[in-house]
Amino acid sequence: MSRALAALRSRGLLAGLTHEHATSVLDAAVAKHQANPSSVKAVGVYCGFDPTASSLHVGNLVTVMALRHFQLAGVKPILLVGGATGMIGDPSMRSDERVMLTADAVAANARHLVDSLKNVLDFDCPKVGAEVANNMTWHGHMSVIDWMRECGAFARVNAMLARDSVKRRLDAESGLSFLEFSYQLFQAFDFVHLRRHHNVLVQVGGSDQWGNIVSGCDLVRKTDGHEVYGVTVPLLTTANGDKFGKSAGNAVWLDAAKTSVYDFYQFFIRTDDADVGTLLKTFTLLDMDEIDTIVATHSAAPEKRHAQQILAEHTTRMIHGEVALKAAQVAAKVLFGGSLDGVDAVDILAIDAPRLQSQHIYIYILPKD
Repeated sequence: MSRALAALRSRGLLAGLTHEHATSVLDAAVAKHQANPSSVKAVGVYCGFDPTASSLHVGNLVTVMALRHFQLAGVKPILLVGGATGMIGDPSMRSDERVMLTADAVAANARHLVDSLKNVLDFDCPKVGAEVANNMTWHGHMSVIDWMRECGAFARVNAMLARDSVKRRLDAESGLSFLEFSYQLFQAFDFVHLRRHHNVLVQVGGSDQWGNIVSGCDLVRKTDGHEVYGVTVPLLTTANGDKFGKSAGNAVWLDAAKTSVYDFYQFFIRTDDADVGTLLKTFTLLDMDEIDTIVATHSAAPEKRHAQQILAEHTTRMIHGEVALKAAQVAAKVLFGGSLDGVDAVDILAIDAPRLQSQHIYIYILPKD
């Protein structure tokens, strides 16, 4: 566990930690499991994803990479799909109420979210393989009375009203519905359930989720008397202060049906020199010495975009796989004046797959004279 937190800290990915003594406690729990894996359940770490869209974007990848660092340190990652909370909506950072999604839409989006992360986390590791949980599994089977006794009895309205996200909405003309006001309790109970049934001791989230994470830690302590911990990662921005993950105002999605592999690859190729070192630390597992060497080589000849090439290769391979990476590289070569030798129609279609899906495309590659 200390290995994971040290990795996050050295890469600039540790924004907050609820308890400074968490490292020693969690190291002991991990060691206990490793000594007796057949009788002691693995320690778990989770991050929640509300499936309000059919894909994550690259900004969401920061928390997923944090989960990967925990997994490498012997902690089991749990991807919590918000099948229930996604139908409510987190009021944080919003000035109005979210559009209500149907249960079918939430379920479909949840499947897409999981598919997009299968290359990032190890789902096949026998001891700490990543798992997927859906909070509809427990919230959907609790009666109103059961839920109120489990959550409502320990919630203090004055503390809930003190949340910045709540106060902003109460001051707005549209106000805040009870549905969204209750979101923080649903999310907090997720931590209770995951600790009871999956031995989850850590929640990871973006720094904007600090309040929700602390609420979960408090509810676990009040209901079960156990100490659990929260870790936040920074919301990634560019050197210019722009929110990372946007390209010309549009999100860069992990799903190739929404952002083509070529556009995904080019997004990282176009990374500013001021940002490339940070992104190598964030989105690759290269060790810090190697990253320093890459950045130094790049600084000596920035026009060659050495660091950007490595960043784009690692991220595209991680999300889309080796075959898709090669197709994107071939497409880039063609578009920027390279030879068409050995290029087939599939490589060319890789350039703009999302916008070509509903069209009939005819491509003729003429032989040389």
